[in-house]
Amino acid sequence: GRLIGYIGCLTDITERRQTEEALRQSEARLSEACRIAKIGHWAWDEKEDRQIYCSEEGERIFGVPHGTVFADFDELLALTHPDDRDRAEAVMEQAYKDRTGYEVEYRIIRPDGETRFILEHAEVGLDESGEIARMIGTVQDITERKRADEALRELNTRFKTFLDNVPQAISMKDIEGRYLLVNSAFQRLVGLSIEAMHGKTDPEVMPWIADIRSDIVAHERAVLESKSVIVKDREVTFPDGSVRLMMVTKFPVLDVSGDVIAIGTTNTDITERQRAENALRESEVRFRVLATVSPVGIFRTDAHGLATYVNEKWCEISGLTPEEAMGDGWHAALHPDDREDIAAAWDAFVIARSTYNLEYRYLRRNSEITYCYVQALPETDEDGRLIGYIGCLTDITERRQAEEALISAKRQADLANRSKSEFLANMSHELRTPLNAIIGFSDMMKCEMFGPVGNPKYLEYAEDINASGVHLLELINDILDLSKIEAGKDELHEENVDVSRVLRSCLTLVKERAETGGVEIEFDAASDLPALRADERKLKQIIINLLSNAIKFTPAGGKVTIGIWCHPDDGFVFQVADTGIGIALDDIPKALAPFSQIDGDFNRKYEGTGLGLPLTKALAELHGGSLDLQSAVGVGTTVTVRFPAERNVSGATRASPEEKFRARLAE
Repeated sequence: GRLIGYIGCLTDITERRQTEEALRQSEARLSEACRIAKIGHWAWDEKEDRQIYCSEEGERIFGVPHGTVFADFDELLALTHPDDRDRAEAVMEQAYKDRTGYEVEYRIIRPDGETRFILEHAEVGLDESGEIARMIGTVQDITERKRADEALRELNTRFKTFLDNVPQAISMKDIEGRYLLVNSAFQRLVGLSIEAMHGKTDPEVMPWIADIRSDIVAHERAVLESKSVIVKDREVTFPDGSVRLMMVTKFPVLDVSGDVIAIGTTNTDITERQRAENALRESEVRFRVLATVSPVGIFRTDAHGLATYVNEKWCEISGLTPEEAMGDGWHAALHPDDREDIAAAWDAFVIARSTYNLEYRYLRRNSEITYCYVQALPETDEDGRLIGYIGCLTDITERRQAEEALISAKRQADLANRSKSEFLANMSHELRTPLNAIIGFSDMMKCEMFGPVGNPKYLEYAEDINASGVHLLELINDILDLSKIEAGKDELHEENVDVSRVLRSCLTLVKERAETGGVEIEFDAASDLPALRADERKLKQIIINLLSNAIKFTPAGGKVTIGIWCHPDDGFVFQVADTGIGIALDDIPKALAPFSQIDGDFNRKYEGTGLGLPLTKALAELHGGSLDLQSAVGVGTTVTVRFPAERNVSGATRASPEEKFRARLAE
């Protein structure tokens, strides 16, 4: 058993070592290439159902620590996103079943919670019996690519939506003239779908444009050669026979190197716009012609009131030349006293965008003043923005002079009328005194106060003289009362008036006249009416005038109703209604005018001066009240007199007639 030496063999392994070194270098290069390409690779032992290798890039992609190996397939599958797990597992199982490789995209949820998209490719290795012994595969993180694809899809969707909603017909051809892309408007224009047009040329898609085909080709050739946008207007006859004017814009589509790879086209139908522009030009020509021959001044301004156009008549009225009027030059001719008002009015018109209506004066170089009336309308653009005013200037100097002359004449007439009223008011005593004597002496003769007259005829004459004198005195009293009011010389002798007593007194005075005419009188007055602060004589005059008028114009068998009521807030209301002949609506103003009669001069049926209603109205207004007349022919008339609430005297002590008489004697 003692060692006596060695015996052995020597084998040359140079080639094996070189092969191993070459293999290591190849694996190193592969690993470096995979790292640079960001591709991980792995190996799986199918017999032992475990991972035997995973590159560093694979570990980075899966987000696991360096040196991690998966003990079984379920541990690896646990990283797969739950929504993708069944699909990925089905692909892998089918590959095992078919003993082929597979390629699958799926998402993983890394240990740090981040979700990533994975592209995995695997190949199988079979043993001698044909069973799968191992699998070798690669994994690639395609998250950014997927996001880019999603962004591109979204961009394409937006781009297509945009194209399909643009009103212009848009298309794109390659440099050979074959259609690559068209939008919905182009499809509607041509009447074909994108599928029917894709890859085809104009003669195949639109044979009906043969007459302009050469023009289209020249247009596209010019775009290719110049690499610039070229716009042309072109008339196109469509299959339905309609002729439309199209604005055709062709532009080059360049690649990254600047070479033309396609030609884009937009077709805009400008037929209506062209018609509108032609109509606008024609309108402008007509405007200029009309402005030249117009008998009134025509002008235009911008939105700031600066003149942009005036015609010859405008210059004639203002005394300025067209050059002097431009911009704000027209202000120079304005009368200095009107400039501030015009500036304020202009600002108000611009803010409200309303019609410009204004009167002002021009002060010409010869100091002559011209009165003008200006009317202008706002001009707006398609978006409703104010762009200026257009208007006319009318010389109203003669009209203003005529108005001033009329005002002067009216002033003189009013003065003369006032003088007349003052004269009649001042003549009150002189007119009444002789009549009082006539009435008094004829009354004495009628009553034979100092003995018999003798001849009965004289007695009859005395009665006629007395009746005529009384009637004449009533007329003169009405005239004088109205004249005093018009002259402003009538005064109220105010006292607390018992309205119910005054009403009864007035009814007594008109009762005989009503019975003679066969007219029924009804009255409605509350028993608790307060006193009224008024002139009792004038209040009686109001009521008697209203009752007398109603009885006079009511035929026999008719009825006159007088009502009186009072409200703390509304005051006293006196209303007289009849069932008489009535007044036409157009005649009511005449009935309220002094000395007016509704029936004609030659067919007078009712006597009187026409002063009853006007005097009643004046007396009511003297108390601060009002008179309202409502009437209809054949139906009747209602007159309402109102006294203001401040004339109510609630709880006031009403003086008896005797007390009033003593008070007047004391005065």
